[in-house]
Order: sequence, then C-alpha cells, then structure tokens
Amino acid sequence: MVDSSDGSPEIYDPLVMAAEQALASESLDPAARQVIQHAADTGAMNYEDYKQGLDIYIECMANVGVEVRMYEATDFGIPAIRMAERYMPEVFSDDAEYFSVRMNCANTSYFPIETVYQSQPSVIDAKAERINRYLPALSECLAEFGVSMPESVTFDEIMQTIAQVLNESGVACDRETGFRETTSVPTDIWD
Repeated sequence: MVDSSDGSPEIYDPLVMAAEQALASESLDPAARQVIQHAADTGAMNYEDYKQGLDIYIECMANVGVEVRMYEATDFGIPAIRMAERYMPEVFSDDAEYFSVRMNCANTSYFPIETVYQSQPSVIDAKAERINRYLPALSECLAEFGVSMPESVTFDEIMQTIAQVLNESGVACDRETGFRETTSVPTDIWD
C-alpha cells in the first residue's frame, strides 16, 4: 500500500497502473485511449469494451491491407478474444515490413487494451484461483523434466517455467494438465 497525499492508505490497483502507463503513450490510438480511460475511471474493463478495443487493432490492420478476424475463447478460465490474420505476402515487400506494420498496430491498440483487460482484479483473482487448482498437476508435469515449483508461485513465474520446459522438451505442461485451455482457430473463420 502507498500513502496518498491526504495521508489515507491508497490500495495498489494493477488495472489503474496499467491504464496510466498506456495513457502516457503518445502513440496510443485515440479510440483505444477512450476505452482505456473508461477502464481507468471505472476500475474495470467489461467484455464489450475489451472487444471494442480490439476492433481498433482489426481496423488498423485492415487499413494496411491485412484481414483480421476475431473469435471468442477462454484463456485460463477467463473470457478472451483471439485473432487470426490472413497474411498476404503481395501486400508487403518482405516479412520485416509486415512485422513492422503489425507491431505498430499492436502497440497502439491491441497490446495496451489486452494489458489493461488482463490487469483487472477479477482476472488476476481468476488466474490465482486457477493456479491453486492446477498447481499439483503442473508440478507433477514439470517434475518430469527436472523442474520443481514452490508452493507460492506467481502466474508469470509459472508461465516462464512452462515456456522453458516447452522450449527444451516440446511438452506444453499448461495444455497437458488443462491449466490452459486448448483453443483452435474456428475452421469457418474465413467463410
């Protein structure tokens, strides 16, 4: 806790901190700025605002010739939106140009919106609950590769460890145990 200017305790709020960081960026898309400001003002980003915010990324990519479609998914038990991009090599001179354009659109809309959405207390609590539920299975899977997990571990620490094991062994303990849902791009997304 941090003391506020009037001496009363001020509770650290990850959503407000993430929103303030995003709003400080001069490159933030104006429409994304509105969505994030609303989240900062209300202390939450509802699913519809989240979806509206990600539409900004889709529009940015469409403006440079890349078709993007979104689909709903569940990620760690949390409603989420995922996207599929239809990359068209003829639109860009090379992959580096495509990556640059994609990162520009993502940095001005998608990344800040996703960060604020994931920083909500309700999402953080849901992830902590999921850790508690799946830690025994995750620990068992990771132990097969010589990795031990402490009983008190953060979401980010678990994800880093899972990524390390995946990189070294090809085994995705998060998906093997059900900790992370397996989500496939819908087969009819481009219909």
